Amino acid sequence: MAAVFKQYRVKDKEPVVHAAHAVLRQWRFLWACREQEPAMNPASLQNVLETWEKLQGLTAAEQDEDRSLQRKAASLDQVALSVPAWLYDLGFAESGENWRNELAAMNQPAERVLRVNTLKIDRTRCAEYFNRTSIIPWAPDALCLHDTIDLYATKAFRQGLVEVQDPASQAVTALLQVEPGQRVVDACAGAGGKSLYLAALMQNRGRIIALDPSFARLAELRRRARRAGAFIIEARPIESMKTIKRLVDSADRLLLDVPCSGTGVLRRNPDLRWRLTPAMLDQLIAKQQQILHHYSRMTKPGGLILYAACSLLKAEGEMQISRFLESHADAFSLLKEKRFSPSRDGFDGFYAAVLQRLV
Repeated sequence: MAAVFKQYRVKDKEPVVHAAHAVLRQWRFLWACREQEPAMNPASLQNVLETWEKLQGLTAAEQDEDRSLQRKAASLDQVALSVPAWLYDLGFAESGENWRNELAAMNQPAERVLRVNTLKIDRTRCAEYFNRTSIIPWAPDALCLHDTIDLYATKAFRQGLVEVQDPASQAVTALLQVEPGQRVVDACAGAGGKSLYLAALMQNRGRIIALDPSFARLAELRRRARRAGAFIIEARPIESMKTIKRLVDSADRLLLDVPCSGTGVLRRNPDLRWRLTPAMLDQLIAKQQQILHHYSRMTKPGGLILYAACSLLKAEGEMQISRFLESHADAFSLLKEKRFSPSRDGFDGFYAAVLQRLV
């Protein structure tokens, strides 16, 4: 989509992104309304877009004339939640009726939430940079942004006063209970969203080693850290298992924000549900097991590990931790586990578990 915006020099991107995401969220449902199989030719896509517009009431003049689409929509159940059948069945087997609630929440647009960079400013003063914001009581550094603006062009963003980060992601990061002066390893750092927040929670005192196999993601992390003034972060590539072995017994805190299905962030990444396959999920689950087994020894005895996955599936959360503890009962204990629910909390879905290394 970014390439299309650049090619056609689109200035007002938000309505286009909103429409594209909305159609992707309801992809299976929209085709079912038309009683057709999905197709990618331009004429068919135009028909699906028109169906979405009718259901949204965007073509108001037609609403009173033709209610058939609305009646048809109300009569559909599983299809209305618009996920592949295999994923619907898997989630329902794990969670029962609550799975339907979570999927319905995933079909709503995501709110735009900022994390205030407390290394530079507090939340009250930061809110003055915008016209319309609100707070989230359980996320002390979060601001919901209600302005329809290009955030990345604002003074607040350019000066590193804010980052885009869902409040559930912020709350998960805080579960690691970091303290100033500690040595922390973020072993699946990506572009560094959680590393940046850890630096703020540590008041820029101590050391954070941010690991990732992608040089591109680490370059983005370094750029973001400079903007945020988070100078305790060292971005280090994982080039082989030697990188991990060199850090054994060294960390007071270890963050494992593992690669996962992303089913907890389907609102902001609606195409994921159509790209994910059972085989890919099996590979991710195996990768998570490998990370837990090989990376957990980077903590010192007595240190804490935070396992996190932006997934709604128990196979990537509770089941993974249960399996790990069964095979490592003498070395690790579970201190806390928590689920962040889109249907209950209103934001992204996450599973988090805090473990302590015993020996």
